[in-house]
Amino acid sequence: MRLKPCQGEKADGMSRKQAILPHSRVMGKNWKGDESFAHLLVCNSLLSTTFLIYFDKKERMNTSSVNNKISIPHLLLIAGNGRNVGKTFLACSIIKQLSQKTPVCGVKITPHFHAFEEKNVLFKNENLIILEEKQLTQKDSSLMLQAGADRVLFVMTKKASLGESMEQLLAFLPNSAIVCESGGLHEYVEPGLFLFVNLNDREIQKKHLLGYKPVYVHNSGKNFDLDIKTIEFSNHQFRLKHE
Repeated sequence: MRLKPCQGEKADGMSRKQAILPHSRVMGKNWKGDESFAHLLVCNSLLSTTFLIYFDKKERMNTSSVNNKISIPHLLLIAGNGRNVGKTFLACSIIKQLSQKTPVCGVKITPHFHAFEEKNVLFKNENLIILEEKQLTQKDSSLMLQAGADRVLFVMTKKASLGESMEQLLAFLPNSAIVCESGGLHEYVEPGLFLFVNLNDREIQKKHLLGYKPVYVHNSGKNFDLDIKTIEFSNHQFRLKHE
């Protein structure tokens, strides 16, 4: 699987085609919201593709490919056995714990499209919309912000465009800790830590997810069997302390 270059307009009006040229320089905002130039280099070889995105002002994020997926060790990915199993509650609990020690970026990816304010759009085309969450509501992405995330990105995308969404999202991701809730991103990304949440030992509906060897997290309805204090973020990588 290879992420394919795509067309579309960035919030600043520059097309994606321009943005993927070697050493391209795009004025935008880094994860802190400061205006800066983003540089995107795409290097191809016979065996892999390496994506390198970095920002002026020493904001830098490196990614590389592993097994044809983008490796992001500072990403903690959460998926679940369907809806209402506790994914967002777990994500917010982790963000609350981590944000006491390090900056955290929250990401919520959904196939459902909702009303939004144009002023919060970072990228938009006919297949996907990337927003910066700034509202205080009961939306999952807003709850991440209220839990202590420095910044939250909300991505609405068609399922068939998830790979394209990830390619676009890379330009807005920081090199700090990232906690992401997504049911399909595991097909495109190799995270530092992958959690699979299930409620009350329900029959596994998404058995294919277990093939990606996630950490199984049981939600009893009152608490999780995973002690979030065992989740460690150091040297720009997530891991469990007992590993």
